[in-house]
Amino acid sequence: MSRPNLPDFTHPPVHEVVLSIQFQPLSELRAIHLGSLWERFGKKTFTSVEEQPPMPKTFERFGAGRQLVVPQFEILNMAPLQRFVFISATGTEVVQLQKDRFSFNWRKRSASDVYPRYESIEAQFVSFEATFEEFLKEERLGIVKIEQAEVTYVNQIPAAELGNRAEKVISILSGNYTDSHLRDPEEVRLSLTFPMLRDKTPYGRLHVEAFRSTQSDAPALNLALLARGKPFGTDINAATEFFREGRAFIVKGFASITSKEMHKIWGRTDDTSSHA
Repeated sequence: MSRPNLPDFTHPPVHEVVLSIQFQPLSELRAIHLGSLWERFGKKTFTSVEEQPPMPKTFERFGAGRQLVVPQFEILNMAPLQRFVFISATGTEVVQLQKDRFSFNWRKRSASDVYPRYESIEAQFVSFEATFEEFLKEERLGIVKIEQAEVTYVNQIPAAELGNRAEKVISILSGNYTDSHLRDPEEVRLSLTFPMLRDKTPYGRLHVEAFRSTQSDAPALNLALLARGKPFGTDINAATEFFREGRAFIVKGFASITSKEMHKIWGRTDDTSSHA
């Protein structure tokens, strides 16, 4: 898979990348099936499994106002299937599975871990998801019908690069105060959303979250970008197309809201002459 023409950095501050699909619930999938699936993923690769509460379904909605999410109450005859988290021996690769969601994470666990680039992460997601679908078919547990797809990048900028100035990283935080009364906030929180458009029609959103903490044991700044929306189809090929478009929105958005000063630190290599 060739790399698209996108902003590029030799050492980006990427800490975690997640590719995820939401689909119609697989009502026949039970916890008892997970042992066999673990074998297929490879117990020598994924040496541990954790149970976590399931992630809620989240949809990007458009049109005449955003719909209010109303809590729904169900009476169940059995406990709902949890989210099963398969973790590699190094802790850098994670597969997550629940009745209506499948995800693959790459995450940095030590200073020596090198970001493997998007193309490698997508290839791993496609491989594990194919294994999951083959398992469903053989066990007659249903078909994956995708409703939403997500791409998430989490960046961590250490204090040494931040210099105690959030505006040094986030270009839209100019630091141009009207007077000198307020300076250097103890915490910075930033939340932005941008529509993802095709032919002027929205089909997804890019969510940007930034948070800075002065705690010594925490990264100086977390910058997360999530692209989520409805693929143009319900199969994995449609989801993969959305992943690539979402990744492009994220990378371009990251370059747009971060400063040129930080681009130099991260080693931006593409032609930036047009980015005045």
